Amino acid sequence: SAGRAIARRTKSRAAGESLRRELYVLAEQTGQSVDELLQGFFSLVQAGQSYDQALASIKAIAPTMAVTGASAETLASAMTVAGETFKIDLSDINSARLLLDRMSKAGDLGNAELEHLADIFARVGGNADKAKFSVSQTLALIEQMSKVEKNPERLATLVDSTLRLWNN
Repeated sequence: SAGRAIARRTKSRAAGESLRRELYVLAEQTGQSVDELLQGFFSLVQAGQSYDQALASIKAIAPTMAVTGASAETLASAMTVAGETFKIDLSDINSARLLLDRMSKAGDLGNAELEHLADIFARVGGNADKAKFSVSQTLALIEQMSKVEKNPERLATLVDSTLRLWNN
């Protein structure tokens, strides 16, 4: 089923075969399912990443999935939003890994779990960018505020309000 889905969604047969091979290797190395990795890859492409960016991103996502238990789609969403907001080149696997490491660390240190960071980044990214915050500074703010507010929706509102005040 994964092979047919890849063939339908990629532009060329060679690209589909290459992606299939890459996903099977990643699945074997990390213990993740090919279908889950494929869904993450498609989420990245749907979010506007090129084939090469999505492939590099999914290569960074697979080991993080194994360690954190987060889904590929959740990690793809978080990476896409953070990458776009903070101008991170996600086609560079080292940049993608560093971003995921930072996000995982922030999730470990605070109460905002990694899977909630995607939603929080979507809400606060614009104001963080306007305030000239870096990825690390934004994650630190989310992490610190998560110690006060544990509900992800209210946390996003609190961080966003704080950043709007910072901008004013």
